[in-house]
Amino acid sequence: MSLTGFSKREFFFLFLLLFSVFSGAIRKWLLLPDVINHGLLAFQLLIPWIFCVGFYPWNQSKIYRFLFAQWSFLFILALLPGGCGFFHSLSGFLLHGGFWTALFVFLANSNKVNWRCFYPVSLLILCIETILAIFQYTLPPHHLINQYANFNAIGDIALMGESARVTGTFSYVSGFGAYILFMSFQLWLVNIQYKVNQVVILFHEVCLAILATLNGSRAVIFVFVLILIGSRFVRGRSISVYLIYGLFSCLIFILLMLLPDFKEWILEPIFNLTERVTTNVDSGEQTSRFITPWKNMFFFSSENEWFGYGLGCTYQGANEIWGISLGILKYGYFEEELERILIEGGWFLLWLKFSFALLFIFLSSIPKGLSGLIFLLIFGYFPIVSNTYNSFFFLWGIISLSSQYEQKNRFLHS
Repeated sequence: MSLTGFSKREFFFLFLLLFSVFSGAIRKWLLLPDVINHGLLAFQLLIPWIFCVGFYPWNQSKIYRFLFAQWSFLFILALLPGGCGFFHSLSGFLLHGGFWTALFVFLANSNKVNWRCFYPVSLLILCIETILAIFQYTLPPHHLINQYANFNAIGDIALMGESARVTGTFSYVSGFGAYILFMSFQLWLVNIQYKVNQVVILFHEVCLAILATLNGSRAVIFVFVLILIGSRFVRGRSISVYLIYGLFSCLIFILLMLLPDFKEWILEPIFNLTERVTTNVDSGEQTSRFITPWKNMFFFSSENEWFGYGLGCTYQGANEIWGISLGILKYGYFEEELERILIEGGWFLLWLKFSFALLFIFLSSIPKGLSGLIFLLIFGYFPIVSNTYNSFFFLWGIISLSSQYEQKNRFLHS
């Protein structure tokens, strides 16, 4: 579909997508005043809430009573004494509420947007990101194109071997990882449409394989491979088609072996990634990364374990501007989503989020097992509270999948 076929509503969502993909490049590569950089980051934080505006006028639905309950609970947590201050509480309310608000507003207005029309634009962006990522990987780690938006806060550039783990147009490695997961959701989406050319899907898969390898995130690679295999089976092709697909891939690999710089351009990133994974497995870090989020949750204990230390108290952006609470310093460096939720809102906030995840699984058209797996990954390994890119891209990916399964179910039962 060309852009001339977009409605005003679809142009609105397209703007949000383009902003999320390219705003990081503005923050990284243009020397802008801090107030503008903070403004871009604040807008990204608000996007899940702005997302809801795109569905206006909203349909009448019983779903809104659940949203009102969520806002009420978050508002109470924000007002509890002992919090980190007004601005921390405000940012915490926006971060914890935005994703779920947009998700449930979509459920009440799922018939208003054709999410499939964004795929050609998404594929074009994927091609641009792949070309950029290859350039980033081949350039020196401290080259301008490999810098982070706030280098002083991060420290060193993340490496694989002697090359930088690529960030694409995003501010940090994790933002690019969120984008790769978003395009993995899009891969699943086009595989259940049955109308997309196989060459296009193969191009999509190859680009994602390149990006996942150069990004170097083990969790991202795991989910991409899982979606790649699952989406192929969802398409329902015969075994002979998979054999032809495998033989074709082997033929391309053999032809690439004839290229003089094949080892440097293709095999070296794979070797670097393999070395990173094996080193982490040998050191025990791989197992720790898998178990730690759930271990920290089950054994979490503090004097404020039921209601936490205040919404927004672990958010890095708020702490940089307004300072960090002395009450949470004893926890040291906290990275995992579950740990952040417990520190900010205690067991009360965690059970509130689990309840909303179960409610969405029950109401959504996505198969229950797939929905459960998605939220298991979100809670354990892909933070949506502290990572605004994860929040937006998971939101869009889940919404587009739910919409497509709803249309598929309607077709099967018509």
